Amino acid sequence: MDKVIIFGMGKMLKWHYQEIKEKVEIAAVTDNNLELQNTFPSESYVNPEKINERQYDYILICCSATDEIKNQLYGYGIEKNKVKSLKEFLSEQYHLSRYKVEEDRGTSISDLLDYPAFCLAAAQDQSIFKQFRRCGIYTGVVEGLTCEEGQAQLDVIKERSSVVQYSAEDWEMFQKNDDYGDPIMCDYSVQKDSRIKLSATTMRYIKILQEIVCLFKDKDISVVAEIGVGFGGQARLIAEYLSIRQYFLIDIPEAIKLAETFLGQFGDTDRFVLCDGTKPLEKRNYDLVISNYAFSELTKEVQDIYLNSVILNSRLGYMIWNDLGKESFGAYSVEELLNIIPDAKVMEEVPLTAANNKLIVWGISC
Repeated sequence: MDKVIIFGMGKMLKWHYQEIKEKVEIAAVTDNNLELQNTFPSESYVNPEKINERQYDYILICCSATDEIKNQLYGYGIEKNKVKSLKEFLSEQYHLSRYKVEEDRGTSISDLLDYPAFCLAAAQDQSIFKQFRRCGIYTGVVEGLTCEEGQAQLDVIKERSSVVQYSAEDWEMFQKNDDYGDPIMCDYSVQKDSRIKLSATTMRYIKILQEIVCLFKDKDISVVAEIGVGFGGQARLIAEYLSIRQYFLIDIPEAIKLAETFLGQFGDTDRFVLCDGTKPLEKRNYDLVISNYAFSELTKEVQDIYLNSVILNSRLGYMIWNDLGKESFGAYSVEELLNIIPDAKVMEEVPLTAANNKLIVWGISC
């Protein structure tokens, strides 16, 4: 097992720590920010300028400033073949070079990572599929909630239980989402004298489902489109709970392959229509369109395609907006979308999962 010094002790290392620890021996950790030196007390800390006093096979850069850190390390006299980025490390560990994806697609935030290749690997390699929801490439995009954040989702579910209350059978159905991908499980008290193990991500899907039912109070939702589908967990819960006739899943082809693999574990997939969101979409009518963050993270050019072919053809809409696409690509702001989508309203995201997030809805009954 390689002996590695990790450079970078912030959020990225927290996401990937267990995954890295399973694959290498961590000789030491370091960071230019001295305030972080006690955040991993189980690991030996070394000051950056004293790295060469330690024994190691290579240095793993675990932060976004990869080029700057590489130049800093080269300045210490460290050879280039002794430095590796997290992207290179994970690509090697999961053999992502085997999986061919379109290079530099650049249509959304997730395209800038190894996320597409990892989705394809998880869809095609059973050993990766078994634990894909613990892998840092994936958790950084989809599975990022902590158990405490999952509890905040559950608190909202309980507050709204006078409008929509889930039965024990519902919770049992929801729980089956976590039978696949080996997510981090949390212990929650969902009903009086009833505790279950559930991932925080599935808890968020359950909260969103309840919110959709509360907002629309519509018995005639039978055709749904979801833009940005993750692994298909939200789609499964909505389709099952609301007895959806047709559910269109729209995403990059690699994510669609993973959703197809996940949904296939439950047998009947006839209601799900898999759509490659990188190709022209057929214009059709929908009862409801949803997007949890994904639409807001697209480039404006791709947003226009989805607006014209999907969103403006749906009588009901539920979209959680974040500012990542606006900051990175100049994507549409909330105010601009409110002017484009007829009768759209903005609401607060509850609980708030990131600063500046908003909920954009139309066709609501309250």
